[in-house]
Amino acid sequence: MEERALRRRSWPVFAGIAIAALWGVYPWTVDMNLGQGDYADLWRITALWCATSAFFLRLGTCVVVLRAESLVVINPIGSKEVRYDAIRKVVAGPASGLKMATARDERLAPVVFGGSLLDYRFATSESAADEIRRRMPRKPRPAAQAEPVRRQLVRPCRSADLFLATAVVSGIVGEVLGLAR
Repeated sequence: MEERALRRRSWPVFAGIAIAALWGVYPWTVDMNLGQGDYADLWRITALWCATSAFFLRLGTCVVVLRAESLVVINPIGSKEVRYDAIRKVVAGPASGLKMATARDERLAPVVFGGSLLDYRFATSESAADEIRRRMPRKPRPAAQAEPVRRQLVRPCRSADLFLATAVVSGIVGEVLGLAR
């Protein structure tokens, strides 16, 4: 089986709209601060814009990746991988989103399938749960034999990390300029 990515289409769209709107008003913010001669606040606002963009980029890149032997839940900060034979239960609902329990009683809750009003209409959580169930074996491994969930504390997201690094530099410059007054 080849890899398949499961996500709500609305997540990347929402993230893209939020980032575009944020940077769409940025020129007015720059103009206002330059008109007042307040360069320190301009750097601080740039830091805030970059950090907020990093947040929305990480949110928009959340996904559940179905692989041949396992699935990977990619959340905004970290990721978790679990084999299909270690999954005991998959539950989905429009209000609760998608949740999984493993044979070792570990819980997985993909952010990308968090509760949504649109899910009442499109049932994306239910279709994702059905897709995962089709890949699961009839009987999960016993807890003693099941592999634990592999976790990656912080996942790489180069575009978001670049925005975050820019936010840190901009914030430092803003504070240095603010202290120089």
